[in-house]
Amino acid sequence: SSSATTTTTATKKSSSLGVKRTILRRRPYDNTNMMMMMTSSGITHGGTIQTMYHRHDNDNDLNCDGRLVQVKTYDYIPPLVKPLVSSLKIVLYEGGNAGHEYFTPLHSWIPSNEQQQNSTSFTVLNLSDLPHHDITPYDDGSVVIQLTVDLPPSSSFLMSIDYDPVFLPFDLFPSDPNRGIDIPPSHGTFTCTGDITSSSSIKAVSSSSPTPVRIYSSSILLMPPVPDMSMPFNVISLVGTFYAFIIGFLMKQLLDRATTKIKDQRKGKKSKSKMQKLVGRIKKKIARFRRKQGAESN
Repeated sequence: SSSATTTTTATKKSSSLGVKRTILRRRPYDNTNMMMMMTSSGITHGGTIQTMYHRHDNDNDLNCDGRLVQVKTYDYIPPLVKPLVSSLKIVLYEGGNAGHEYFTPLHSWIPSNEQQQNSTSFTVLNLSDLPHHDITPYDDGSVVIQLTVDLPPSSSFLMSIDYDPVFLPFDLFPSDPNRGIDIPPSHGTFTCTGDITSSSSIKAVSSSSPTPVRIYSSSILLMPPVPDMSMPFNVISLVGTFYAFIIGFLMKQLLDRATTKIKDQRKGKKSKSKMQKLVGRIKKKIARFRRKQGAESN
């Protein structure tokens, strides 16, 4: 039940258990595929989401005394990315400093030479090797990955999955899109399960019901492909300026006519009709023609 679960933070330095989640913009490949590595860098070419669950030698949180610790993981991948489920990789690390919170494999999941010299071994696990697994896609594009892995002392396991970028609609971006979008943290529930039989055991021997410990990772910041946010501002500015020019011109014409009419009314002038204006123009032309005839006769 939820009342029997205690919650600790992943940043607690004295904790022997921990969850660390990271995101890589560049998908990791081996040295034999350098061309793929060079052409798949940047936020528009996807990346990798990794979650590391570790158990140190000193079980200060559970007091398992060498027994296996069962970890039930929960990783939520929002619809901000398109996860490639076929790229899901699960790697178990044992021995050496594999259970330390700062343990980070080199080249995605292969331990470095120094780590291998410290007797750190790794085993690539299939989903069929796990006591339980559940990968649930939802209609909104999000995916929830839940795994159950048994950890011996001084061990950790890595869950990594590649993703492709998703071009989000304009209205889904936050007010500051260049900062990135926060992805909710992962969490793992650690429980003592039984006596350990060997250093490479994967399945538990027996189960018990001690108080589990739930630990959360920190949230990660995703930088999706961001469109040119200045273009809407430019369009709005140009359209607004055009409408302001048209409306201003019309208002000026209307005010000028209204002002002239008001002045004529104050001076007692009566506005001439169209017929009167036409007759006046004809009279002016006749008078001009007579003056011209008189000048020629003289």
